Order: sequence, then structure tokens, then C-alpha cells
Amino acid sequence: MKLTGILLFVLLVVSQISYAQSEQGQRMSQEQRNEMMAKNLGLDDAQKAKFEKINAKYQEKTSGFREKMRSATDEERRELFAEMREIRNAQNKEIKEILTDEQKQKFDQMQKEREQRWQNRGNGERRGGNPRNGDVRPGK
Repeated sequence: MKLTGILLFVLLVVSQISYAQSEQGQRMSQEQRNEMMAKNLGLDDAQKAKFEKINAKYQEKTSGFREKMRSATDEERRELFAEMREIRNAQNKEIKEILTDEQKQKFDQMQKEREQRWQNRGNGERRGGNPRNGDVRPGK
């Protein structure tokens, strides 16, 4: 009986950990990101419509990047990151054109925080190359 209780407890703990990790790792949809940004920036209805249109335009441009990254060599990955950065900068420029000065300041702060999170993900460790292709970042 005692063993059954311990096993049930362990099973409960493991299931809770698994559930928490799956919830944490889920990505927001584009609609959820748009809503969050609209709320955080205080966009009015006209701004929100323009914001969604801009994001849809750039989502089309970047839709294949994630798949390309999976099979890319380190050199190809650097080129893809550079191309993605240019696209993201153009998108941010268009977004800023529809914002008030106060909203631009909030947007810039949000972008800085996003960049910090990106740099600090995984306790500061960046993903390596694709080991299936023999690509590994130096020091790994």
C-alpha cells in the first residue's frame, strides 16, 4: 500500500512537471502577439488594423525561415540571420510610422527587452549548429 502511494505521488509530480513544461514552451499565435502588442502599446482601432496588416505582410516574407534554419550550415545560418534582421528592421520601421511618440518609446523598450531575452535564453548559451550536418559552433 505504501509503495502504491509513493508511485501515485511520483506519477502526479511527473505529470505536473510535464504539463508545466508543455505550457511554457508553446508559442503564441500571430493573433495573440498582435493582441498583446496592441494592448501594451495602447493602439486605437485604426492603428491596430494597420499594425495587423504590417505584421501579415512580413509574416509572408519570413514564413520559410524556421524550416531553412533547421537544415542550414553555420554559414547559411549567419546569412539567414542577417537577412531576417534586415526584414525585422524594415518591419519595425513601418510599425513606428503608425505610432505616437509615446508609443514609439514603449515599442523601443519592448524591443530592447525582447533582444535581452533572446540573448539570455538558455542561460546565455546559444544553440549550436546542426549536428546532423556535422555543424557545431566553436567551443561546443
